[in-house]
Amino acid sequence: MKLDGLLAKILVLVGSYRFDFIFLKEALKSFDFVLLIIKFKKC
Repeated sequence: MKLDGLLAKILVLVGSYRFDFIFLKEALKSFDFVLLIIKFKKC
């Protein structure tokens, strides 16, 4: 029973970490896009 609880906690941690990673990647992508637009407007 204790092991199951530990496994569940690990799964939740890994899941949230993965979600954060995906979110960070998307945020970086949109940030690059914004920078590109700013560069384009300056030209």
